[in-house]
Amino acid sequence: MISKEMYKILSNIPRYDGSISEKELLRKCTVSAGVLQDRLGEAQWPSHDYANECVGNRHSWFLTENGQAAIEEFERVKRTDTLVRWSFVISIIAAIAGVESAIAAFISICGAPV
Repeated sequence: MISKEMYKILSNIPRYDGSISEKELLRKCTVSAGVLQDRLGEAQWPSHDYANECVGNRHSWFLTENGQAAIEEFERVKRTDTLVRWSFVISIIAAIAGVESAIAAFISICGAPV
């Protein structure tokens, strides 16, 4: 799974056809030039192969299929985390409502004090 910083950079590189220059990528990502260079270098590792530099147009980058898959996986995990968080909140609300209902049932069975 890619880091948030890597996602921020890769998500600004065109996903399908096309490429983007390093200058434009630096402007879009709002990270330092050193961080951008480090992440682009890491994205080229053979174990990752997320992005590559255009052969004919140096300092211009395109996303590979592995990069597209990494972005999609990051977005899927992010959505899943959000769904889990919301389901947890809803289950807590349901538990509180259940306890309140049990208390109300107990009071009605035992009779409310006058």
